[in-house]
Amino acid sequence: MSRGARIGFACTMLALTLASSAGAEPDISRIVVSIPPQKFLAEQIGGDRVNVHVMLEPGHAPETFEPTPRQMTGVAGADYYFSIGVPFEKAWLPEIQQQSPGLRVIECCEQFEKPAERSAGNADPHIWVSPMRFLRAAELMRAALTGRDSANRRIYDQKYRTLSAELVMLHRDLRYLLKDRRINEFIISHAALGPLAKDQGLTQIALETGGKEVGPKSLAEIAAQARRLGIRNVFVLKQHNQGPARALARELNAELVEIDPLAENYLDNMRAIGRLLGAATR
Repeated sequence: MSRGARIGFACTMLALTLASSAGAEPDISRIVVSIPPQKFLAEQIGGDRVNVHVMLEPGHAPETFEPTPRQMTGVAGADYYFSIGVPFEKAWLPEIQQQSPGLRVIECCEQFEKPAERSAGNADPHIWVSPMRFLRAAELMRAALTGRDSANRRIYDQKYRTLSAELVMLHRDLRYLLKDRRINEFIISHAALGPLAKDQGLTQIALETGGKEVGPKSLAEIAAQARRLGIRNVFVLKQHNQGPARALARELNAELVEIDPLAENYLDNMRAIGRLLGAATR
């Protein structure tokens, strides 16, 4: 069965299911998001007035993920798809929209991309690791929910204000956790923390960016730089290839530190990443 046929079948089946139960809670907003941290945002703003479906399953990387028919069933009948710029959206969103013409796609990240980056396809999609950029995504979610369910605007606005304060506090906490550092550089297996690094004045040295791993010459240069700076940690992501990072850690006698920027428990997880980065740069 072709990809389009699989999507069509899955969407049709869920549409029938939703139609049979639509009278139960007609005002609940059905939302689809690409990654787990977006689910955190949607549920913080919408509470029990949203039903959120996450496309990316645990353990998968946004760069290589391909939804299955079962995962696609969560899209049919949804009111909104909040995209965030991860690679699998480019391959799948056009077909998703074709099969679900009533679905409204809301793009959260274009305002962070420079025109040259957008045209070259070099924009960093990992905006969620920056609390202040993620706050903009929350604003768009609030606007969408209040537009569809204006009778409960006060609920959404109140929850958004609480969330906004938490994200601002997270930004300040990260700054505090990273303020007493000896160096600005850190090494990571995949370039997942670029926006956070930019916010905090750090330099991310990635062993893989956009699916391209550094070559032997670049790896040797990174090893030399790590020795010069006294870098003792190499960060790895469980969703991505850890081979080069493990080899580099052995050469440097450095510690491997596993992090997961895609975890759903966003606030606690980002603070944990901040503490680990703070320890690695002291």
